[in-house]
Amino acid sequence: MKKMKIAIINNLYEPLARGGAERVAKTMADSLSRDGEDAIVITTRPYFWRNTGGDFELQKIFRFPSCYFNLSRTPLALRFLWHLYDQFDIITVLRIKKVLLENHVDTVITHNLKGISLFLPLVLRWTGLRHVHFLHDIQLLHPSGLVYKNEELKLDSLWSGLYAAINRNFFRQVDTVIAPSKWIIDQHTERGFFKNARVEAILNPIDEDFFQNSPVIKKSVKFVFLYVGLLEYHKGIDLLLSAFLELTGIEVELWIVGSGSLGKKMNFQEMKNISFLGRKSKGDVVDLMRQADCLVMPSRCYENSPTVIYEAAACGLPVIASDIGGTKELVDYFGGYVFAAGDVVDLSAKMKIVFQDIDSLKSVGKDARLKARNLSSSNYTRTIGALLDRV
Repeated sequence: MKKMKIAIINNLYEPLARGGAERVAKTMADSLSRDGEDAIVITTRPYFWRNTGGDFELQKIFRFPSCYFNLSRTPLALRFLWHLYDQFDIITVLRIKKVLLENHVDTVITHNLKGISLFLPLVLRWTGLRHVHFLHDIQLLHPSGLVYKNEELKLDSLWSGLYAAINRNFFRQVDTVIAPSKWIIDQHTERGFFKNARVEAILNPIDEDFFQNSPVIKKSVKFVFLYVGLLEYHKGIDLLLSAFLELTGIEVELWIVGSGSLGKKMNFQEMKNISFLGRKSKGDVVDLMRQADCLVMPSRCYENSPTVIYEAAACGLPVIASDIGGTKELVDYFGGYVFAAGDVVDLSAKMKIVFQDIDSLKSVGKDARLKARNLSSSNYTRTIGALLDRV
């Protein structure tokens, strides 16, 4: 890959990361830097925020203040006005343009732009910079970025159609679009997006830390189901709890890793064989994944390509996940088990099946780990680099 000056732009970044898109952006930035590419990161921060967490990056970071961090606590009417402002936030865009020009950037890689301004691709088109966009969810089709099962028609409502039409024009001249699932590509192309772009389906990278081979010291003699993610309604944590409580007469445990609004409403401590572990570092998550027997991802909403499934595969941990969106594609690729999204009875039944067939479960985990090796961050960087050289 020829030497490039690259800017990676995502609305969130360490130590303010929340989900999979941030992890992909971080893995990409670090891997590019380690491979000798000149990479900078552009992201947001809360107003009056000071980074006291130390140096998280191998590259320079530019953080612009944004109200995005307070959006969930903003009244609905004001939230509508914020979304309108965010569509056309030319002030932040011009600040970003100044950083790009001062750092002599020639290639811009964008991820999630909510809180930065969806107007940015239009300005990148005017400046003539090469622009590669990564699709992580449906935030170009609906402001929330969330669609639940049986609510698919909301994407084609009058309001959503107008919102998508604006974004479709903003992203009209993107050079390349990369997405990890056919599902997310189809959702956009069926609505007229990216007609002039090269569109590629490439699975996301996996951080090298998830491939460590140190001995596993299992903390529990029981079969362990593991949940790693936000404790929010759309992630289905309450469905998982209900399904787990149906597993009577068998020796199983449930370990819950994460934080969120539902964590304060559920008294995990009073639930038998359930351990609430709170937020954990990446290293701790690796250890837990390598000790558990099965990861459960019970999302109610359509997801693109959940990072936690990649990480589980790298640790040889089989997965049970909802059968919708890009999630099903990923489980089909790595091997695993799906259940009807939102169906507690079906989820509980699948959990019983994997408990009763431990030999098949181990075989699935072994195969998943072999496939995950091909998605290491170093391999991923070479794949993206080769693609950029062809653009």
